[in-house]
Amino acid sequence: MPALNQYLTTQNDKISYMERGTGTPIVLLHSSMSSNAQWYSLIDSLTSHYHVISIDLFGYGQTAMPSNHDTFSLQDEINLVEAVLEQLKISYNQPMHFVGHSYGGATALKLCQQSSRPVLSLTLFEPVCFYLLPKKSPALIEIKHIIETLNEKLKEEKDQEATEIFINYWNGSGAFQSLSQRKQRAFISDIKKVALDFQALINEPTTLNDLQKFPIKTCLLAGSQSPLSTKTIIELLKQSLPYNTTYYINGGHMAPISQAETVNSLIIPFIKKNDKYT
Repeated sequence: MPALNQYLTTQNDKISYMERGTGTPIVLLHSSMSSNAQWYSLIDSLTSHYHVISIDLFGYGQTAMPSNHDTFSLQDEINLVEAVLEQLKISYNQPMHFVGHSYGGATALKLCQQSSRPVLSLTLFEPVCFYLLPKKSPALIEIKHIIETLNEKLKEEKDQEATEIFINYWNGSGAFQSLSQRKQRAFISDIKKVALDFQALINEPTTLNDLQKFPIKTCLLAGSQSPLSTKTIIELLKQSLPYNTTYYINGGHMAPISQAETVNSLIIPFIKKNDKYT
């Protein structure tokens, strides 16, 4: 079983993470409305050879909500990740791997794009990099409608309706109502952080041109049943990242959780194949 969470307390924030194993570090970043616990099975598969670090991003798991709601951005999540790596005394010269799903994938891509750390590999399952979508594209129009509707519901203090919109978008019509009341309440408690995630993603200034010379070997993973927005993002990244390998599975956006065995069977060989820094 994975180790218990550890904590880092900064001036304004409490950050939760778990680590297990020794060897080359691998950082795992989860999706919105999830936590570091989503990677349990992957952690179990990697810890015999790697130092696995699974972090609760802001507002999820046992990490506190960010204090700067109005200005919150992906850079804040990157600062959180770097604070954990510093706490663990992982040198800037230490080669490492990153794995991210959805919002965690967008965070991982941004971190690797701007960091001077030697990154051995980057694995992304449908990173929600909405900022890369072309203006007026059907995919951008679709996700902006979801964001605007969700924010309207939150302004009206209809948190449950906002949560239902979010869950059903990623999992299909009726998905929220099919959940137990306990799970519904848990997701509703996270919806205000989801709004900040969307804020960070829509306002991120990175462009596809910024990724044209991206030097890191990247594994792109996507589900055949996922929404138009993330399918389009995967295609854009496939065309833009110079060193990418792309796989599609018969599943949806939440496959790293619902079909963990299938997804992990693609992630693990890619990491092992790229475990030397050149």
